[in-house]
Amino acid sequence: MKYSKLLTVSILFISVISFADKISNWGPFYRSVQQKEKSHISILGPIVERNYISKHKNRLNAIRPFISTFGDDTKRENETDLLWPIGAKRVGDDQKKYRFILLGNSQQVNPLNDYERIYESYWLYPIIWQKWEKDTENSFVFFPFYGEINSCFTFDKANFVLWPIWAKSRRKDVVSNDYIWPFFNSSDGEKVRRYRFWPFYCYSRRDNIGINRSYMWPFFHTNESLHPNVKGKGYFFLPFYGQTSYYNTRAMSESYSRTILWPLYSHYATEFEKTPERNTYQTKSWALWDSRTNDEGQESYRDYYWPFYGIKKRANYKRTFIMWPFWQTYITSGEREIIEKNLFPFYRYYMKENNEGEMEEEKRVYWPFYRKEFKGNETYSSAPALFPFHIDEITRNYSPLWSLYRKWEGEDYAHFELFWGFYYNYKSNERKHWSLFPFIEVDETEEDESFSILKGLFGKRKTKDKNFYRLLWLPEF
Repeated sequence: MKYSKLLTVSILFISVISFADKISNWGPFYRSVQQKEKSHISILGPIVERNYISKHKNRLNAIRPFISTFGDDTKRENETDLLWPIGAKRVGDDQKKYRFILLGNSQQVNPLNDYERIYESYWLYPIIWQKWEKDTENSFVFFPFYGEINSCFTFDKANFVLWPIWAKSRRKDVVSNDYIWPFFNSSDGEKVRRYRFWPFYCYSRRDNIGINRSYMWPFFHTNESLHPNVKGKGYFFLPFYGQTSYYNTRAMSESYSRTILWPLYSHYATEFEKTPERNTYQTKSWALWDSRTNDEGQESYRDYYWPFYGIKKRANYKRTFIMWPFWQTYITSGEREIIEKNLFPFYRYYMKENNEGEMEEEKRVYWPFYRKEFKGNETYSSAPALFPFHIDEITRNYSPLWSLYRKWEGEDYAHFELFWGFYYNYKSNERKHWSLFPFIEVDETEEDESFSILKGLFGKRKTKDKNFYRLLWLPEF
């Protein structure tokens, strides 16, 4: 937060000499636009910039590409980027976190307002890493010589010395020992027993689940059910043939599969004796074809004829592609509807609506020519669009540096610039202004009209009852 305040104060200090003016325009070197509850300040083209819209509580301050801050009070969010993606800080109601690549990371999470998780870590990644977490043992890694890890990377606890010579880990009640990883391993738990002499033989047993064995991994595998309600077994001789067959006595269903010359052909099926409408079937060629449906054929299905055409549908989600990866669409519905359309890499579209059908956000990229974004009744567009994806940090920190055209539009105003401000045009209900720096500047309001050549070599201002002139950069007369 202190970075945001420092950056804001710095920009305001530079612009204080013209804060009272509605528009002060010195081309790419300095420009200040003040309109009611909005303000826009730029210094040295896109290098130093400040945008403020009090109606939507949006604040952007940037010294590109070094640092930027963005705040949205309606969502109670603040973001700070420092040479993004090297450094970043995010603060909201439910979390506080920052990172600085290679040096450190800290996060505070309080998502339900009834508990708090805090941890801090610092590292010279991946050699040295240290972590402190509230109510948890500390972690320290000096790779590959020594390491002690607690509650991290899916481990409850892990230790190693001269990795990969020896390592020990624990997940819940399962304790594993590795010697010269990945060749030798043994794991024991209350209901789990595993050992490995890789790649010659691997064994895994989980009580009430099943037994898996591998011989000369990855070529030959067997499995057998130990579940009291599921009977069956299977085998797979990669890549030639594999099959499984299981019967669930409780659900009264049979599941079976066949694979021939993987990945060319696989078939999976689950059939229910008393509720056949729940039956599911899936046939696929992993390289070309994948089809899955149920007997009703409506709630969930998938048909892929890769890479030519594919469609996948389930509750609140639909995806299609044609000549993947060139044309893809995604539709997600629920509390908000999100639509994405991609013609890689030339066109990308993103739209989000609330449950009342009102559009909250819309983004379009016509790569490499043009980008347009709409959010909170404000529209921003720029050209060229050298980056073909929607990443807010790129748009905020880098794209203005290569944008020869930028335009901002609101409910009652619009202004755009060319070549980082050498040409500038502004229009609102109260004012019209344009300039081609440093040659000519024209300004029009309800009270007066004016123009200036070479910033005061010659100029004229006309009011309702009087004319004023300016010559050789002297005051008006």
